[in-house]
Amino acid sequence: MKKKSLIILANSIRPGGRCVAGICAETREWIRLVPRHADRAVPDVLSVSRVALLDIVSVSLSGDRPSPPDRYQRENWFLDSWDWDVVGRCSVKDALPLCETSEVVLHTNNDRVEPSYLDSLPPSEWKSLQFIKAKVEFGRDSWERRRWRATFQDGHGNCLSLKVTDPAMSVKLDRGEGVSQTCLPTISLAGPWAPPDGSQPEHCYKLVAGVIEL
Repeated sequence: MKKKSLIILANSIRPGGRCVAGICAETREWIRLVPRHADRAVPDVLSVSRVALLDIVSVSLSGDRPSPPDRYQRENWFLDSWDWDVVGRCSVKDALPLCETSEVVLHTNNDRVEPSYLDSLPPSEWKSLQFIKAKVEFGRDSWERRRWRATFQDGHGNCLSLKVTDPAMSVKLDRGEGVSQTCLPTISLAGPWAPPDGSQPEHCYKLVAGVIEL
């Protein structure tokens, strides 16, 4: 068992539960907390849902990680316990240096990554979490009106429009509350997915799993 202090930068809704991830306060490495069952969704238990972005949480990790690494998510760590302790709070000012300045967000200049491209890379080069600073516009998803999308530009000026899976931000938008245009979003790369009808091949889609306002 390993104890880690995690600055929470994503606590988002996903099928079967939540995706919870952050940057280790000691090592500055990304850690996505996952259970051992196959879908890797964190159960939406009370201790998890109460954790807010920028909380510093002491978590107990198992001594092993998924091996081989989960498809394209090398940041995944097995979680040993759901009893989390919030031990502090990271300020927005202290979070700013954690932002990455690379021009491309998660491998490509659009909203998805082809599994074949990721298969061409060694697992050590897979990247499925990125914390950035951007000017973001929020709007309703044209296909799923109950959902929101975040639109922003990467460092090359390419426009990305990604689904918002941060529940706290979705509630705020649903209420019509004002949201700062300049934000610190956490972008997460989901595992491969294809429509059940087989109309499209598998893609790994990018999602906005956390939004911190400036």
